[in-house]
Order: sequence, then structure tokens, then C-alpha cells
Amino acid sequence: MKLPPLLPLRVFEVVSRHASIRRAAEELQIDHTAVSRHLKALQAGLGVILLKTTRSGVELTEVGQRYAAATRKALIEISTATAELNRKGGAGPLTIWSKPGFATFFLMPRLAEFERLHPRIAVIVRPSDDEPDFQADEVDVQITFRESQNESIRQIELCRPDAYPVASPDWLARNQRPRTLQELLSSRLIHTEQKCWNWWFSEHGVSAPIEINGPRVWNTHLALEAAKAGLGIAVANELIAEPYLSEGSLEAIDVARPRVPLEPYMLVARKDRWADPAIVCFRQWVRHAVLSARLPRQSLRGLTG
Repeated sequence: MKLPPLLPLRVFEVVSRHASIRRAAEELQIDHTAVSRHLKALQAGLGVILLKTTRSGVELTEVGQRYAAATRKALIEISTATAELNRKGGAGPLTIWSKPGFATFFLMPRLAEFERLHPRIAVIVRPSDDEPDFQADEVDVQITFRESQNESIRQIELCRPDAYPVASPDWLARNQRPRTLQELLSSRLIHTEQKCWNWWFSEHGVSAPIEINGPRVWNTHLALEAAKAGLGIAVANELIAEPYLSEGSLEAIDVARPRVPLEPYMLVARKDRWADPAIVCFRQWVRHAVLSARLPRQSLRGLTG
């Protein structure tokens, strides 16, 4: 039997994982009509019904489930073999998924240094809160929060940065600067979907309800932008807040000591690829960069080469 073209198989595999044509189109970066067209062509060529659309998305038939499993296994083997060839030849990109705040405020400003030190490693950075599929070689390295329980990966802790409130000098000039936790609790706070303030106050022993009297944004780096614009007080970790503090657009508000650390930033990769030269180079570089960033400024000279 003649094998179907690779592209429709790839489209079918992605649709089977997401159970959604729309989400598959987003991952493949093609129009959803193109996804539907490839699915129709694949089913017509095979002469079987692999899936059907429902109100909630896409549902695989029994035949479709078996075929999706076989297709996924074959594509993973092709992807792994290709990655192995690239690694032996010193070619191919290093794909890094990172928490958006870490990617934007810590990784990107320093990436030119990594490229200078390792010009043969082409880096692709994707800010994402999603969990990647390591087995499908969707990503080489992930930087995320908290330790993973996935037995197929290895991980190291990068750091546990302190978290504290920050606000713009303009906002602090127009409002009373909080001096206590209770004064902070009654201030205009910028909230995120991750409910960072709930966690921060709880870590300081405050269990009182937090009144939402300020803007609500998606994540911490948007909260920092809102604080910079003078919309209230945000809570952020020191690695992400450092550029704002350095330029003077935000000030730290020390109302509680000691400062509390976040859960750890973790660097994650597949066990069987932990010793890949590109991954080793990036792992060593980013650990050094994190260490340098957390040292006093006068101690940084000579450590960034």
C-alpha cells in the first residue's frame, strides 16, 4: 500500500493530541481550513474514517485511535533520529520554552552573550506557560517553576528568587507609602491570574481576605508594566523586577522581613539528552548568568565572560 504524504500525517497527529482543529492550527501555524483539508485528504486516501467533529471538538474513531498511536510513535522516531543527526553534525536549533517573565526580563537581555560564546548554537526561545511534549522533541530545554514528577526528564534548580512589592516613584509620591502589612493590604494592588498577592500575604502570615481594588492582568510581567504606569503596587521576584529597579521606574517596598523566596525556577530536559553538547552549554551558561545576577553589583565584573 502506498504511504500517505508526511504533512497530512503530521496534521492528523497534532489534531489527535489536541482533540481540536483550532488548537492544532495554532501549533502548526496554518489556517484551520488547511487542517480540515489535510484531514479530508488523509481519510480519503486511506478509505477510512479516522475522526469526527463534535460540539466540543474532535473525537477519534476506534480506528483513528489506533492509527494516531502508530503515527505518533513513527513521527517521534523520525524526529529523534533527525535530532541525533543534527547533534552529531553540530547543526540544528536549540529550542527553549520558558516562563514568560523569565524569558522577557532575564533571558532575552542576556542572549546575545550566549550567542557570542556559542555561535554555532542557534537558539529559539518561546515564552510559554504550557507543558511541552519532550518525547516528541517539541522542545530541548524548559525553564519552569517547581520540580516535575516526570520520570523521563532531568532537572536542576536555577534559583529561588525573593519576592517583594514594587511601585513606581510617581505612585508612591501620590499615595501613602505602605509601612506595614496591614497598610499594604489596604493599598491599591495589581492582581494576576496566578493570585500572587494571595500567596505572598499567606507566606507572611496574613490570612485576611484580599480586596480586589486594583487592575487585574494575566501575569507578573504585565503587572510590572501596570505598576510602572502608576496603576498600583505589584508583587514580583527580584530577577524579573531587576531591570525596572535598575532604571528607577519601580522601587521596592520593604514592609516585611525576611523577604520570602518563590518556588524554584527549574531547568528541565530529557534524561537521554541531558549530556547533549548544546544543552550542556546552555545549562552551564544560564546557571552562571543567574548566579551573577544575584550577586552584588560591585561583584559582577569579570563574571560575565
